[in-house]
Amino acid sequence: MAQKYFRLFITLCCFLFSAQCFAQAQWRATLNFGSRPTPYLEEWRSNASIGTLTIFNSGSAPTQIIILFEVRNLSTNTVMLRGKSSPQNINAYPSPTILTNNNFIGSTGLQYNEAQKVGMLRTGMLPEGEYQICLAFESLSHQPILLAQNVCSNFSITYANAPQLVSPQDKVELEQPPLNFTWTSVTPPSGISVRYQLKVVEVLKGQSPTQALQSNTSFAEDDNISAPTFLLPTDKANLIKKGISFAWRVRAVDLSGRAFARNEGYSDIFIFSVKSEIVVKKIVNAQSPDFGIQSTVKGVLKYAYADPDEYKVVGAVVFPLKNMNVRLVMRQYKIIGGKKKFIGNDSTYASAKTDGAGNFSFSIAYNDTTKKDKITYKSRNSVFIPGNLQIFRKAFLIVDDWHYTSPDDEIKI
Repeated sequence: MAQKYFRLFITLCCFLFSAQCFAQAQWRATLNFGSRPTPYLEEWRSNASIGTLTIFNSGSAPTQIIILFEVRNLSTNTVMLRGKSSPQNINAYPSPTILTNNNFIGSTGLQYNEAQKVGMLRTGMLPEGEYQICLAFESLSHQPILLAQNVCSNFSITYANAPQLVSPQDKVELEQPPLNFTWTSVTPPSGISVRYQLKVVEVLKGQSPTQALQSNTSFAEDDNISAPTFLLPTDKANLIKKGISFAWRVRAVDLSGRAFARNEGYSDIFIFSVKSEIVVKKIVNAQSPDFGIQSTVKGVLKYAYADPDEYKVVGAVVFPLKNMNVRLVMRQYKIIGGKKKFIGNDSTYASAKTDGAGNFSFSIAYNDTTKKDKITYKSRNSVFIPGNLQIFRKAFLIVDDWHYTSPDDEIKI
């Protein structure tokens, strides 16, 4: 009789044990995780659209479990992140339980890869790479729950390219102050809206563009640009001094001001300047016109860059003034009280265009028909003949471009 009861006890234990094992073996789960999710770890805990977990519990009663997750870099085979969820309610069979990533990606017991911890905490982002996320379940008493299969999903973290500056181009000298700044658009991860931050600063002498952006007061700045373009107000553009260098940079961020692109969202730094006025430094072999006969006036025009605030040549380097329209004008003066006084208006006697080497040549036929007794007209190089009224003329060369000028706004021949 005792043997009979013992055999019945053994049979009952085996049945109960087998039932428990069978029940555990029947836990099934499927994980659908986005193949290219946002790199922001905080989004994994708040944005419910990244992944779904479907759990099948074969037990006849609802229960609660804790979900453990692990994120592994497949290239280096290193665990980048571990954590576990808060207790989750699981339906009894046959109803499946569907959870989203904000349920099973929790912040409890979060552990970072030590080598990457500082960078991940600073940026809030998982580094670029190929990854696998795997889940495990345990009871509230921390007993593992056996699953019929591994619950894993592979995904990639890819940062968007930072914006690339387009215009004004790098190291360009502009004819006029720029009104429009443009750059390439940035494609953000799914669920993220992009905003651009632009900053323009003056680069002081002795500064690098990076130092200028870090320390100088902004000349123009906007932190909430929705499209890859920025229109500089005309009144602001008019404040740009000629010959002064400016640095500009753009950053791509999300609506919370967080960077999601490479290089922490920063573009490269470009510099630009508006051409300073260019002073004609010298005329080589210019000939004065001989009044009253057929005359050829020729020479070479060269220029050097001038200080933007005063007509002071910077450096000794000069360049030929190429393909520029120039005019030969005459101005009439008289002597009053021992001083010259300009009378009348400029008279253009000839026009020309410099060639690729800066050479110019005028052919003129100048006849003075106003000559009268006691009134003497002479070129500026002539000696005045005494008379009741001394009048003389000077020849000047005018460059028809406002960028090019001489200290007296004229070039004497």
